[in-house]
Amino acid sequence: MSISSDSIIRELFRNLYNSIRYPSFKINKNGTFIIDPSLCNTYIHSKTCVNIDQNISSSIVTNINFLNCSRDIFELKKINYCYSHWVDGKSWEESGAIDLFLKRLANNQLDHGIDNIYDYCKRLDRLDYIFNKSQQNGELYFDKSHSLPFNNKSRDGILIHVAPGCIPVFGLKGHHRFAISKILSIPFHAKIGLIHRDSISYVHHGITNETIS
Repeated sequence: MSISSDSIIRELFRNLYNSIRYPSFKINKNGTFIIDPSLCNTYIHSKTCVNIDQNISSSIVTNINFLNCSRDIFELKKINYCYSHWVDGKSWEESGAIDLFLKRLANNQLDHGIDNIYDYCKRLDRLDYIFNKSQQNGELYFDKSHSLPFNNKSRDGILIHVAPGCIPVFGLKGHHRFAISKILSIPFHAKIGLIHRDSISYVHHGITNETIS
């Protein structure tokens, strides 16, 4: 899914506003934060608690404790089939990935704009390549072939919301890369979506066990 210039402009102004209102709010040059995947075990959709679409939920400061409405990541079918494939050694078909794709396709829900099984299988092969490269290199592989000209690691990466206590919550963007980082225990560059105001002064260092201790 492409990102409009309006969304980018809104994000820039929001970050500027945050830096003025919350002096401890700092963001690095890539607009990303390092996250320890072992700390991220729940998910929410931003609409659940603040009625904002996840595609425009970048760096929104809130006083809502959205951790209370988060759910276990293993309720997500995409996360489950990733674990079935890469951990349990099942084929993509056995894992349920292809069945899920076909069901979504029947409901006109396209996965990355893919509308046929041939291209979807090519995408699954590409995910295997990304997993293997990440495992070999010890860092989450950045697939430049899927980036837009103005994109960086955050743009086609993983969306994370930051709850009170600096607890990371998966934001339902970047399922496969998130699953890879979890399985391989590789810290990842995340785009911050919602952030609870009590966590602002800590999150710019990244979220690790030290951050939330």
